[in-house]
Amino acid sequence: MKRKFSLLFLGLLFFQTVFSQYTLKGKVVDENTKEPLAFVNILANQKTGVTSNIDGLFSIQSATPITSLKLSYVGYEPKQIDVSGKNSIVITLIPTSYQLSEFTLLPGENPAHAIINKVVENRKIHNPEKSLNFKYESYNKLFITGDVDSTLLNNPEKLKEQDSITQRTVDILEKQHIFLMESVTERKYMLPDKSYEKVLASRVSGLQNNTFSLIATEIQSFSFYNEMLNVAGSSYLNPISTNSTSKYFFLIEDTTFSGTDTVFVISFRPKKGKNFKGLKGLLYINTDGYAVQNVMAEPNEEPESFGIKIQQQYEKIENSWFPVQLNTTILFKTAFINNVKMLGIGKSYLKNIDINPDLKKNEFGIVTTEVADDVTKKDEDFWFKYRGDSLSEKEKKTYHVVDSIGKAENFDKKLGTLEALLTGKIKWGFVNLDLDQFLSYNDYESFRFGAGLHTNSQFSKVFSLGGYGAYGIKDKTFKYGGDVNFFIHRNYDIELNLSYEKDVAEPGTVQFFNYKIPLLSSAGNRYFYMSKMNNNEKIEARLKFRTLRYLRVYLFANQETVDVTDNYYFLKKINDLTWLHDNSFLFNEVGAEFRYAFKQKIIQTSKYKYAKPTKYPILYARIAQGLNNSYGEFEYTRITVKTEKAFRIKNIGQPSFYVESGITIGDAPVHKLNTSLGTFMPNSFLIASDLAFETMLPYEFFSDRFVNIHLKHNFGSLLLKTKKFQPELVLSTNIGFGTLSNQQNHGGEAFKTMEKGYYESGLSINNLIKINFTSFGVAGFFRYGPYQLTKQSENFTIKLSFGYNF
Repeated sequence: MKRKFSLLFLGLLFFQTVFSQYTLKGKVVDENTKEPLAFVNILANQKTGVTSNIDGLFSIQSATPITSLKLSYVGYEPKQIDVSGKNSIVITLIPTSYQLSEFTLLPGENPAHAIINKVVENRKIHNPEKSLNFKYESYNKLFITGDVDSTLLNNPEKLKEQDSITQRTVDILEKQHIFLMESVTERKYMLPDKSYEKVLASRVSGLQNNTFSLIATEIQSFSFYNEMLNVAGSSYLNPISTNSTSKYFFLIEDTTFSGTDTVFVISFRPKKGKNFKGLKGLLYINTDGYAVQNVMAEPNEEPESFGIKIQQQYEKIENSWFPVQLNTTILFKTAFINNVKMLGIGKSYLKNIDINPDLKKNEFGIVTTEVADDVTKKDEDFWFKYRGDSLSEKEKKTYHVVDSIGKAENFDKKLGTLEALLTGKIKWGFVNLDLDQFLSYNDYESFRFGAGLHTNSQFSKVFSLGGYGAYGIKDKTFKYGGDVNFFIHRNYDIELNLSYEKDVAEPGTVQFFNYKIPLLSSAGNRYFYMSKMNNNEKIEARLKFRTLRYLRVYLFANQETVDVTDNYYFLKKINDLTWLHDNSFLFNEVGAEFRYAFKQKIIQTSKYKYAKPTKYPILYARIAQGLNNSYGEFEYTRITVKTEKAFRIKNIGQPSFYVESGITIGDAPVHKLNTSLGTFMPNSFLIASDLAFETMLPYEFFSDRFVNIHLKHNFGSLLLKTKKFQPELVLSTNIGFGTLSNQQNHGGEAFKTMEKGYYESGLSINNLIKINFTSFGVAGFFRYGPYQLTKQSENFTIKLSFGYNF
């Protein structure tokens, strides 16, 4: 009997040992801020090891009761606690004065380098966008609160010592956030670079507008394996990029375990004396494939307006390492609520990850990011599915209070200002006001005041009707125009436009339909120096469509009357004995224009389409055939091509080029020739301008065959940088060639040709003075070569450089 009891006891004990598990769940937070601590090493009963996730959460399972935990974390005091009888716990860790230590490497190889080099070798294997097809869904949350001193939150007596405004602010921030946004997206990706992401749901406190729905996924790079990493719109050299050990200092801070694998905790920061945009932080490298398991990073030198930290956590899914959570913390240094700095916290959770699913090429189009039509209309059951939980009371109150304020203060209408900057339009009921028509300046008209509007989709989804009017102070002339646009097929961008305008036009320039000078580019400064205009009346029909995925085509036909406003005339032959000094021209053109942006990505919202920058040069071409008939009096062929691209080369800076070339075959007035864009006007206030000649007079040269080359290299602050002084050094060179046939047919105004080549070079020192988001600098340029001026001092010019800092 004893033997049977003993066997039964042993059997029960074996059953309990093998099949029963003890579970302890918990969370690790900073003792002062109560913020969760990610990637804390936790050892249970001195043998079972786990790591907290990005939200500070952990779960331990054991076949025996869990009695003790030992926690260690870089920058915090180690801690050992008794957890006997507990199944859940919140643990606080006390931060130390730890910083990434100054370290002098002794002779011999830094042991961290061998680990980092293996990570670099395996980058393409572990980078999902280089090695996998995949699908996933993501739940994203971004909230803004106040960076309140933790001692006030935890010490009521100290809080009472503060002024009433501070007390009120702390009380509000304990009960609600300032701002809260959630979104749900689904994404699919197919090698080598086909991507499509759709925003299924979006909710923004105080707003119905879905413009912000894409923010959460744009703050940081999806993967930590690219050569350059995007953090809040800025690019930083990756600490695990090629040859990173020559730029970054690495130090093994700790070693822990994940199952049977070793995890190395390695700190990184730019080496002393190395001048580049780098990051600092901690890498958690798992020896299973030498892959990044966790990472925490922030700019080594914080931007002036905000501080930012990012975190990423990876898990092995179907034998591939894949990101499962991305966190972002942003401290706004210049944004306050009652003297408390604003703090933004974003979290993205990747779910339902499918590795190497069956994807087809026809699932991917020109639109890479799209917002669902019902994005703001999802019910609570939908949100619960992706949140995995209900909103907290603090989050519920945030929505309730901020939604009420948003409705009362009409936040959606005020958000239109931001959209106006992106689109150049202000929505006003069923019309959009055209911002570019309100106010402008050029030397010919001086200040030009006007207004323009077009109907929007609220009026009709089939067509848009609009017009404008403007008046120039200097030329004292009223201008106007109108157009109607028919949307034939939105997916293929098929549109028919009919337009009429009576305005002024600059001679010798080609206006591409689809070329827009970037909003914050200094290339727009060139308009200040436009001093020669002709009166112009034009009627045009234009058909637009997209083909071959990345090619946009415009077919056009127009009739144009041009009246010269200065002394220029074109010598027109009437017969062998009669020549006319003609200064009024009638043109009739048919032609086509092309824009090819290889692999450019398009974002489609419910209202607008936005084109994201492509890493390839954009090609433009335009061919116009002038017709000599009852609708036009000049027969010519005018061909213009151009391309431009800005690159970013790690550790070197940002080179860029802009090349434009063209030819006019046949006799035509200078209105249909080319003038190289000069921006030097003696005895006037001078501002530097991109894509123009800085030392050339406006309209100094005209050509019927030409090529203009603009080269620039922006070193940023790579060559000179101190803690408070970071000027931006830019080298530039502009070159032009041009010839003109039958120059004797042009009279009344003097101009030159530049067969021998026009050359100028310069140096700009930007960011010498910063005022809020604007910056000022100085630029100097020198004219040299065959067309330099006799008096050497006249070949130099000094200009103000003007820019924006965000």
